[in-house]
Amino acid sequence: MWLPKDERHLLQGYWHNFDDINVEETFSEFDLIPLLSNPKAEIGSGDEEATPKTVKSAIANKHRVWKANKLLNERKLIKLQENIRDAKTCTVSLTCEGFDLGSKYSSPWERSGLWFASHKDHWIWLLGSFIGGILGGVITSMICD
Repeated sequence: MWLPKDERHLLQGYWHNFDDINVEETFSEFDLIPLLSNPKAEIGSGDEEATPKTVKSAIANKHRVWKANKLLNERKLIKLQENIRDAKTCTVSLTCEGFDLGSKYSSPWERSGLWFASHKDHWIWLLGSFIGGILGGVITSMICD
C-alpha cells in the first residue's frame, strides 16, 4: 500500500520511535511536526531545522499532522486517542499492520517495491504510449520521405 507523503512519513516516524506494537505514547501534535520532513527524527527532540519559523506555518503543519493521523487511524494502521481536555495532545500506538508497513517504508528496497506495486499499471501505459509515439514518428517520417 502506497500512502501519501505525510501519512507515510508519520507512520515511518512512529515505527522508528516506538519499535514495537501496541506501545502507547502521548505527544503534542506540535512535537510530531518534524516527522513530516524527517521520518527518522526523534519525537519531541526540538529539532530546530524542522520547527516552523512562523505561527502560520506551525498551525498549517499541525493541521497536516492531525489530518494524516486521522487518515492513518481510519486505515487501522495506528490507534489514535485524542485528548478531549487538551486538544493539543494525542495518544498514538501502532497496530500490527501499521508496524509492518512502517518497517517496509524504512527500507529503501522494500519502499521502492511498494511504490512500483502501486504504480505499475501507470508505468505500463506511460511506457506503451512513449514507444507508440516513437514508432508513429518513425512511420510518419518513412511515409513522408
